[in-house]
Amino acid sequence: MKLITKPGDALKAMKKEKNLNKSIGILAIAGILFGISVLVSGTSLANLVPQVKTWMTGTYWAALITFLFVFVGGLFLGWLVKIVMTTLGCKGTYFEGLTAIAYPAFMLSVAGIISALVNYIPYIGSILAFLVTVILACVAFALTYRTIKELFGTDVVTAFIGLLIVWSAVAAAGAATIPGIMLAVGKIPFIAKVPGLI
Repeated sequence: MKLITKPGDALKAMKKEKNLNKSIGILAIAGILFGISVLVSGTSLANLVPQVKTWMTGTYWAALITFLFVFVGGLFLGWLVKIVMTTLGCKGTYFEGLTAIAYPAFMLSVAGIISALVNYIPYIGSILAFLVTVILACVAFALTYRTIKELFGTDVVTAFIGLLIVWSAVAAAGAATIPGIMLAVGKIPFIAKVPGLI
């Protein structure tokens, strides 16, 4: 909560404490919350469309895959941030890179679970979900930038360039590998049986 109300103080405390295990734990919690939000959203969809109930097992797999994607992906992104920022001349370790990813991911996961829950509210659920997601996503993205700036002890331009390099590389790699990923996903047994998915 201190990250939202007093981010400067929270970042100073993080830098002083320098607890890598805490950052890994926060990332794991973010993965769990994202997985739960997938389950909640899948259950909501199953209540609306009866045919979805026949492949709810796929939703459990999707929740597990989401957790692994967020956790392992976050560990990898933290490493990328560390490499990019040290290449740009900043001083830092894996702790700084991972922390810059873990805490914003946690904030996004909170947005995801709140959005999944408020979608159950009739009429205004989707509007509330949109507002919650926009607000917390703005805070999370700003926090990523500020965390990189503060923990790596760099200026605003270098922090921005480092973040831009990481996201550009991830987007380029994602675009280049999407066809292969889609082919691999199509071979997963339970996904191939879902009507209309592939």
